[in-house]
Amino acid sequence: MYTVLVFTLIGFSLLSAEVLFSSMILGVLGLVALLTAMVLGYTEYGPVWGSWIFSGVGMLCSMGFLLWLRVIAHSPLGKCISNRESLSSPLTSSPRMIGVRGVALSALRPTGIAFVEGKRRDVISDGSFIAAGSSITVIAENGQKLIVQASSCGKLARAADEYEPNG
Repeated sequence: MYTVLVFTLIGFSLLSAEVLFSSMILGVLGLVALLTAMVLGYTEYGPVWGSWIFSGVGMLCSMGFLLWLRVIAHSPLGKCISNRESLSSPLTSSPRMIGVRGVALSALRPTGIAFVEGKRRDVISDGSFIAAGSSITVIAENGQKLIVQASSCGKLARAADEYEPNG
C-alpha cells in the first residue's frame, strides 16, 4: 500500500508542478505515476481496493483542480503565472483608432461605410449627417464600431487618395 501512496503523491505533485512550469513533461509523468498507482492498486490488492484507490486518485485530482480554479487562479501566484496579455479582445484593448482620419464612402445618417486606415469599415457618425466623400476623423471606439465626426478641414483626407474602389 505504501508504493501506491507514494506513486499517488508523486503523480499529484508532478501535476501540480505542471501548473507552475508548464512543459507537458511534468504533466505526462504525473499522469503516468497516477496510472501506475491505480494499476498497482488493482493488481496488488484486488478489484475492491483497486476501485477505492481509483476513486481516491480521482477525488484527489478533482479537489486539486477545483482548488486551482477557485483559489490559485485568483491568488497573486495565479495572476503571476497566467497569461492575461494574450486574452485581449476588441472590447478590452486600448483605443487604437482615435484620431485616425478617413473618408466617408457613403452618407453617414448616422451609420454608413468609411475608408479608414486602408480598410472599409462600418462607422457611426457623432449624430450629424456626413455626406459621402467627406473627410472624417475617428473620435471614439466602441468595440468594433468606430464613431466618427466630420474633419474640420472639410476636404478629403489622405486616405481618400489611397482608396481604390476595386481594392
